[in-house]
Amino acid sequence: MNQVWTNLIDNGRCHGRFGASHDHPLRRRRLGGGRDRDDGPGIADDLIDKVFEAFLTTKGPGKGTGLGLNIVFNIIRGSGGHIDVRSKPGSTVFRVRLPVRREAR
Repeated sequence: MNQVWTNLIDNGRCHGRFGASHDHPLRRRRLGGGRDRDDGPGIADDLIDKVFEAFLTTKGPGKGTGLGLNIVFNIIRGSGGHIDVRSKPGSTVFRVRLPVRREAR
């Protein structure tokens, strides 16, 4: 789970999906219930349904692999959980839900 939280936070503070920059440092707050919110410009409408796809990045060449949120998605789903995202300017929320116990397959 460390990789999940690290990737979510890193995407939030970098010049990536959340749009933080040196001119507008990201402010983030924990909402509880597995949710965090930031105050960046939001995720573009044309990207919101693709954020968990492998190799999707909004960072410049050589700055990102586009794997961070895909790794998050795969870890959460592999743990029997769910992750979703809602975004609008000033509020991007990633909600992570994990089972208390992992069901046997």
